[in-house]
Amino acid sequence: MPTRDDVLRIAGLAEGTGPGSRQIELAESLLASSTALGDADLVVRAHMLLTEAYRKGGDEWSAIEPFVWTVARATERPDLFSREDLLVLSHVYTHVVVIAASNPAASSHQVASLLAAFARYTERLDLPRRPLDEATYTASVLLGRHGDADDQLRALAEGEDLSARDESARITRVVDDLLRRGRTEEALRAARHVLDGTLRSATQPRNTLAQVLLPLVESGRPERAWDAHLGSYALHRQSPSKAAWLKEHLSYLALTGQLERGMRLLRRHGSWTASTDAASDLLDMLQGAVLVLREVEMAAREAPEGGLWMPTRLEMPASPKWRPSAYVSLSMDLPTALAATCEWVGMLAAAFDERNGNDAVSTEVGEWLERPRLLEGPGTEHVVRLVHGLEPLPGDVPAVPAVPLDAALTRAVEKAGEALASHRPSLAITPMVALARALEDRGRLIEASDALEVAHEIAAASGSRRAPALARGVRRMLGAAAASLEEPERAVTPSGPSC
Repeated sequence: MPTRDDVLRIAGLAEGTGPGSRQIELAESLLASSTALGDADLVVRAHMLLTEAYRKGGDEWSAIEPFVWTVARATERPDLFSREDLLVLSHVYTHVVVIAASNPAASSHQVASLLAAFARYTERLDLPRRPLDEATYTASVLLGRHGDADDQLRALAEGEDLSARDESARITRVVDDLLRRGRTEEALRAARHVLDGTLRSATQPRNTLAQVLLPLVESGRPERAWDAHLGSYALHRQSPSKAAWLKEHLSYLALTGQLERGMRLLRRHGSWTASTDAASDLLDMLQGAVLVLREVEMAAREAPEGGLWMPTRLEMPASPKWRPSAYVSLSMDLPTALAATCEWVGMLAAAFDERNGNDAVSTEVGEWLERPRLLEGPGTEHVVRLVHGLEPLPGDVPAVPAVPLDAALTRAVEKAGEALASHRPSLAITPMVALARALEDRGRLIEASDALEVAHEIAAASGSRRAPALARGVRRMLGAAAASLEEPERAVTPSGPSC
């Protein structure tokens, strides 16, 4: 029989371990030990820890069972929970509703039942309604009920003294709604505090940057789009839980002619199709994949040297949960891989339409896949773009003249560009590494990681022994870049009038 000290030790280990399989194992052990001990407080703590361990560890479906137990217990015995515990549960409730709505295996009736139970929980324990309104809004969008979503969006716009989290989430929702209506310039105005760096902490602003990649290009701001791509991709590349955001990144690269980078990212993250927990996330990622493959196929058909029927070296494994018959294998040529991906997208969209009782999802998917090329750019060139000055945002005063690059950095850029344009790509490894170091010295970590990433890709393709060391450098620099973006002390709550 474990002692209370034993159980507390396990609890401390579980709480101090980052998301992943180890934390899940510790949380499961904590639940078993606290149940054997019969300590009501520790059993509650164990269920809450296990819920979060599953949810953050990428096994969201498994999180539902301990969560349902915890909510029932909170309703019966609120005295076992602190006010903070109840608020945390309320936010987790939002995620549970979204998990259900994101997957067509859950019926619309089940989603509605979850929302009704959430409303009762909120009312009975006198908790804030914002998490409930957030869940209702997201569920309405995923169910294709945009009229209901409009009502919830208006409800979420009310209220004062929003936290930085709530404000950044509000911006993301507003931008999403405006883009769905085709109001690009208004969406950029709504995202202004993210784009100008006023709001720059936590995950949500990175998501907003990804949302506006194509609108920035469409409005004549390609350099801001590149800057936003680098800044948000540093976060979104880290975990399959971010797979949905690859739709924006891959689509941006495809429609601006950056096909080499688009295929590189698609090959890097292709395996995520097997581990993505939500069908809606998988559907989003595959839409970006379709656009990349479509543009690469068009470029291959026009190229005199051919390559259309060569293996793509792209693998997107079947999803065990969502349409396991669909996949893309390494040996498929471009037309076959594109056709397979399009069919996969069609099956998933049809599943949502059947569950929802409307065609809202397939209509939106069709509109996304019909987007035309926005910029004509070479598909095989990759140049690290060092922005002299970003284009103005809506409502900006006349821009201050850009500060030119210093002489040393200018020389590094020129040498790297010359090497990349040569007929011997391996000559670019050393200049790209030098450019990465120069950028790192100036604190431009995200651009530095991109330069080093190009050097690694060239080294790997040419069989250079430097490839493993360069790969480690990419990971280190990207980790530092993401950390610099996520420092809590850099959070700023927007102030002043919106543009």
